[in-house]
Amino acid sequence: VPKTPDYLSGEHMLYIPHQQGPEGAAKIFKAASGLGKLDPDMRKKLLANVPTGSVYYNIIKNPKQTSKQVAIAFLKYYSENWNQLKKEALSLITKPEYSKAKIAIDSIQNPQLPKEFLTTVAFKESSLNLNPKRNPNYKGLFQIGPIAWAELKRLMPFRYKGNKIPLDPKKNAQAGHDYMKITNDVFQKKLQS
Repeated sequence: VPKTPDYLSGEHMLYIPHQQGPEGAAKIFKAASGLGKLDPDMRKKLLANVPTGSVYYNIIKNPKQTSKQVAIAFLKYYSENWNQLKKEALSLITKPEYSKAKIAIDSIQNPQLPKEFLTTVAFKESSLNLNPKRNPNYKGLFQIGPIAWAELKRLMPFRYKGNKIPLDPKKNAQAGHDYMKITNDVFQKKLQS
């Protein structure tokens, strides 16, 4: 039985549906497997999520590269960098200045994603800051945006209401977890279609 390449498995593959949306993640996965193509807009989205100094940036940017080569380069970037990101996140979360972030992540009810993964995502999204001053459309520890918030309200109206994305760390962490669970479930269904 052929082994699944590292770039198609691992915790980074839980993050990609959150970052690129479930449909985008499925397109990337299929393209990396030689089963689909990436349109120019998708290539731009991938390029926007890889640092310009990365060797993979130049592969993604090169219009002569096939969809498969571009998708593999994108996924390899995340696969190769995820463990370092995780290591840094897990070392920082134990520091007193990040105790509120740790409490928020620890308070997630019925977690269905690994705590180490959630900590890594919070670190990637907000550097474990409860309300970083980045893009004003994205809020809190998990940087919940308007699309994610609308989807949470639609699918989980018993838990999520109102127009304001929660800044409270515990509520934001729960929303981050729930949205990532939703996107991963949809991603898995898209892979089967």
